Amino acid sequence: MIRMLSAFTDASDPSAAAAEIFDAIDPEQHLLGNSLGIMHCRPEYAAGGAVKAVCGRFGFDTVGSVSPAFSASTAAYPSGESSDTGMLYTVLTSDDVRFTTVQSARISPARLSGALDDMYQSLMSSVSERPRLIVPFAPFMRSVNGDDVVMKLDSLVGDIPMFGALGFSNDADAGRSYAIYNGAVYPGAMTLTAFTGNVEPDMFSITTLKETMLKLKAVITKAEDNRLIEVNGTPAKEFFASIGLLDDGGGIEQLKVKPMLLETPDGRKLARNCVGISSDGDLLCAGYMPVGAKLEFAVMRPDDVVKSTRVTLEEALKSVLGRGGAEYDAEEAEGKCVLIYSCVARMWQLCGNDGAERELVKSIFSASAQYNFVYCGGEIFPQHLPNGRTVSALQNNTLIACVL
Repeated sequence: MIRMLSAFTDASDPSAAAAEIFDAIDPEQHLLGNSLGIMHCRPEYAAGGAVKAVCGRFGFDTVGSVSPAFSASTAAYPSGESSDTGMLYTVLTSDDVRFTTVQSARISPARLSGALDDMYQSLMSSVSERPRLIVPFAPFMRSVNGDDVVMKLDSLVGDIPMFGALGFSNDADAGRSYAIYNGAVYPGAMTLTAFTGNVEPDMFSITTLKETMLKLKAVITKAEDNRLIEVNGTPAKEFFASIGLLDDGGGIEQLKVKPMLLETPDGRKLARNCVGISSDGDLLCAGYMPVGAKLEFAVMRPDDVVKSTRVTLEEALKSVLGRGGAEYDAEEAEGKCVLIYSCVARMWQLCGNDGAERELVKSIFSASAQYNFVYCGGEIFPQHLPNGRTVSALQNNTLIACVL
């Protein structure tokens, strides 16, 4: 069993912030034998000293990342509270689950493989049994493609499921997208946490509902990494203009609310957002665009975002309640907690009603489970391929949830 304890602060003084978090968590009264801190905060708050001060008050490891907005159930507000300022600090604590954390060296294009190899070997040499779950936190990095990071990790972990997120600052250039580890912020390093012992994670994800899909299918015929060059043998810009998915001036505002759904030749299902267009007409996407992948499109209006979130989290709620129906069973839900990450693109698609998804989460879980909900810049989630393999991949525009 894992218990979740969460607290918020937006105190400007680091000592006051640490005291507010510490008093709300109340370690002497609530902590069990093994604990892990998970911290998410606004990027400007990360630079003010509170990260170090809060972590310094607790005698266990803390991992996490920056985020533009978050919500959680707390002792003061069991049904949940939200914030887009300051910090959310969550503690997972258990007598029969162990949390083991490691940090990578600085990741660069030249040192990516070596840094991740060393980090994973350090993790596996520190655990006495095969992990039931690995939780990665990494920053969104301009110099290193997130897909390269996740694909390398996937090659190392095998069929151990990964569930995690990329920190995202929501700046114009994402320049303050940090990962957090034990009191410091890192723009170019990441963490892994292994969960071992009596834990059976149950995971859920969604990008969009079938009813939002356009009746249009295509195939990626030329691409390089995250650059979409040709679709159906036609230059990408020309193809998207021909089907009415570019603005009159050739801009991509329409595509920002039309996520792309890919199915690769080996059966991987990926969600991608377009984030720019190059001078030569290539579409720049927030993840790799594999050649040969089938390509579909969806329209995400604010109501579609909320509806897809409701459908998925109501399934997660059934897991919390022991899949025993819609009635709350206090004994069954005792100790159940839910980690939820949602792509910041989904917040953009709410068209100014930024709190709608967080309010929905609050209404679904209410007193049924302890939860935290965090916006991020990329979602790391496992899936089962037709050949029976379990792989973890980087998604865009997706909501992911893990019931512990």
